[in-house]
Amino acid sequence: MLVESEELILKDLKERDIKSPPDRERALLRALATSQILLRFERVYGLIWASQLTCLRYLNQREHGADLSEIVPLYELAKSGYPSWYENYPYERWLGFLRDLNLIIWERDSRLFITVAGRSSSNTSWPHGKLVHAMADSGRVLHPLAAGRTE
Repeated sequence: MLVESEELILKDLKERDIKSPPDRERALLRALATSQILLRFERVYGLIWASQLTCLRYLNQREHGADLSEIVPLYELAKSGYPSWYENYPYERWLGFLRDLNLIIWERDSRLFITVAGRSSSNTSWPHGKLVHAMADSGRVLHPLAAGRTE
């Protein structure tokens, strides 16, 4: 599988007529960075719950961040809808997940801000975000452990 992938990359470089070492390096570096970003999105997409995505969307609209007290109702709403799923998933862990993946940061005591990674993860421009947003916008509800963690 590795050899096949390498051959496809070499074929792509040839088809795009990328021959000089600096151009090849630039193209390969860009491809590697893109792959790493996609892998990160895959990880986030597979783990995030819809309520956490709602939190990211909420923060994405607030240039000056939001107070922790503004975020608690998002968690509580999801918890009231799915009490058994949130029974062992306290607010601190729910929010800590977003922090641990560098999707949000705490600043100035109790202020939360979205990061560039969080903004990208909550944006419909990345491939799987379109699916999550389409499901959320259509009202489709999945099991919390399903892909995209939609409550």
